[in-house]
Amino acid sequence: LPQIAQGMRVFLSCLLFILTLAISTEMLSPQGQDLELLYAATGGGTTWIVPWDFAGTPDVCLLHGVCCTVTGFLSPNCMNSNEALFDNSNCCNSSGIIVAIALRQNGLTGQLPPLQNLPKLALLDVRLNSLKGTIPATLFLDFPNLVAVYFSYNAQMGGSLPLAPLAPMETLRQFHAGSMQLEGEIPSYFNPVVTPNLVTLELRSNAMSGTIPEILFTIESFQELGISFNNFEGTIPTNCTYHYLRTLKASNNKLSGTIPLALTQAPRLEFISLANNSLTGPIGKWYSAALQYIAADGNELNGFFDASSTQLEYVELSYNQLTGFAKGLSFSSLHYIDIRGN
Repeated sequence: LPQIAQGMRVFLSCLLFILTLAISTEMLSPQGQDLELLYAATGGGTTWIVPWDFAGTPDVCLLHGVCCTVTGFLSPNCMNSNEALFDNSNCCNSSGIIVAIALRQNGLTGQLPPLQNLPKLALLDVRLNSLKGTIPATLFLDFPNLVAVYFSYNAQMGGSLPLAPLAPMETLRQFHAGSMQLEGEIPSYFNPVVTPNLVTLELRSNAMSGTIPEILFTIESFQELGISFNNFEGTIPTNCTYHYLRTLKASNNKLSGTIPLALTQAPRLEFISLANNSLTGPIGKWYSAALQYIAADGNELNGFFDASSTQLEYVELSYNQLTGFAKGLSFSSLHYIDIRGN
C-alpha cells in the first residue's frame, strides 16, 4: 500500500505539471507561443542574460527585447539601433502585434526554431550570441515584412542563406550575417525585382564563394556590400554604374582582373577595401569627392594613383607595382598613408 500511494503521488504530480503547462500554453496567443518556442530552443532560463518571465509578465509585448505596435507597423526611425527602439516611447506599445525581436548579446544558444505566427515582424536582431545550426531556411517565407535582420557574430552558425521569398520583399533594407560559417554563393534573389529597397548586404568573414553578382549593383537603393574574408573569385562587375554605392568591402578574397572604370567614377563612394586579392592593371583616378578610405594593398596594381578629386583620410596601397603616388592628396585631411613595396 505505501508503494501504491507513493506511485499515485508521483502520477498526480506529473499530471498537475502537464495540466499547468497545457493551461499556460493555451493562455498564450499564437505569437506568444512562438516566443515560448524561441525561448525554449535557445537556452532560455539557463544561458540568457536577461530571461523572459512569461508567468510574471502581463503581456508578451512587455518581455525584454520584444516590441509591439497596435498597427503592426514599425517606423523606420525606430530601427536605427536597439536603444532607439526601446528608449523611444513612440516606438513600442504595451500590447499589440509583435514587430521586433531584439536580443543582441543576450546569451542565446542552441538553434533558432521556425516561427510561423509573427507575420508582421520587421526587425530580428540576434547578433553577438552563441547560436548554432543554420539561418532558418524559411526566414523570408515566415517573415515577409522584414526590414532588417542581424545574425552576425554567431560563430557556430553555418549553412547557406535562406530560400527565396515567394513574393517581392519591398520592405527589406538590411541583411547582416557576418562572422559566421556560411557557405555557398550570394543568392540571385538579391535583385531589383525581389529586394528593390535593399541598402546593405553584410557577409564578411564567412566561407562563401562564387562571384560578385552584377545585378546587386542595379538595385537603386543599394549602398553597402561587405564580403571581405571569404572565397569569392572572378572579376569585379563592370557593366553597372555604382551610382548609389557608398561602401565596398571585398578584401581577402580571390578576385582578379582590373578595377572597373565605373567603380573609380562612383560619385558617392566613401569607403573601398580591395586588399589582398589578385587585381591587376592601373589603379587610375578616383573621382568621388566623398571618398575617405581606400585600401588596395597586396595586389598587382600599377600606374599612377590620382586622388585629386577626393578628400582621402586613409590610403593603404602598399605592395603593388605603382609608379606614382598620391597626386592631389589633401594633407589637411590625410591621417594615414602606406605606399611601401612599390
